[in-house]
Amino acid sequence: MMSMQFQHILEAPADDATDFRTRHASDAVRARRVAALEKVHRSYLKTDRDSVLEAEFDRLIDTSSLVFNGRRAEGRALVVVGQSGAGKTHAIRRLIEGRRELLPENLTLGMSLPIVSITAPSPCTLKQLGIELLRLLGYPIDRDVRENVAWNRVREQLRLRKVQIVHIDEAQHAVRLMNDHEIQKLSDTFKNVMQQPDWPVCLVLSGLPSLVQFAQRDVQFGRRCRFLSFDGISFPRDIKRLRYIVEAISTKCAALPSEGLESDEFLARLCRAAEGQFGRVIQICRSAAEEAIFAGAHTLTVRHFVDVYAAATGCSPDANVFAVRDWEFVPTGVSGIAAPLDGEEGGSTEPKRRKGRG
Repeated sequence: MMSMQFQHILEAPADDATDFRTRHASDAVRARRVAALEKVHRSYLKTDRDSVLEAEFDRLIDTSSLVFNGRRAEGRALVVVGQSGAGKTHAIRRLIEGRRELLPENLTLGMSLPIVSITAPSPCTLKQLGIELLRLLGYPIDRDVRENVAWNRVREQLRLRKVQIVHIDEAQHAVRLMNDHEIQKLSDTFKNVMQQPDWPVCLVLSGLPSLVQFAQRDVQFGRRCRFLSFDGISFPRDIKRLRYIVEAISTKCAALPSEGLESDEFLARLCRAAEGQFGRVIQICRSAAEEAIFAGAHTLTVRHFVDVYAAATGCSPDANVFAVRDWEFVPTGVSGIAAPLDGEEGGSTEPKRRKGRG
């Protein structure tokens, strides 16, 4: 049984966010509403998945510190996959932000960046990926630069900035439109970064399940990888988890008693609306709580889910999975549900581990 626990994130918002909130919450009613919204969106559902992810990051960090015959060990890779809405991005970002050893540090020769995290552009070429990395490393470069020159600079800057881990989110963008030759060049480039003698670096690639196929195309790259999958949910198998999410967001985060949200049928509708993704379940529940807060409601009801689903998907009343009688046969589409304040949702079912080759 997967354990779950909501955590209220209590760190102070950034100065510019504080200024914005002060300017736009000048009266008491709006100030209370903003405070309620922050509590809803700044909470986090911690699951066993987070513990597995933390253990995998520990492995990367610790193995990157190993020294053999006076040289650091070659880098390794962690490939984190799941469907859109599974919670990968937020889980990884939250972990990175909470690890002291991964925080930037001012050194005599400049800023040390233990980890660099980027989102692969879409569409993406190997050169574009290198240019984006250089930008985040504080080394702007002419976009007309040759591909090999860009990646030579990347390896140089990784060493100068003492980067231990490079995280590439939405990494499937880098292989989506590539032919076989370009995909092999990408694998070779990743291997070069992981094997460079003077400063080997570890990789974290996160994205859609197709990343597993990419990683395993090249035997040498694949055997340096470990795989972590955020699987989807189903009803009725995950009914207890669904019920916990609804109740926790309603009462613990939004401070609103729930009404009519305890039935098995409602939870089945919620699972379908979320297209079987745990992160989307949380996303929809938060959006419904937000709807209730803006409406000044004293309870969280099915009506709030109906309204937020309609607003987010643009569906007609006879296609609203929370409202129609034959909801099992209604096509779903939740891609328009408003994103939370801090990115993709946390939460997932228990992850599956798959070891790399070798």
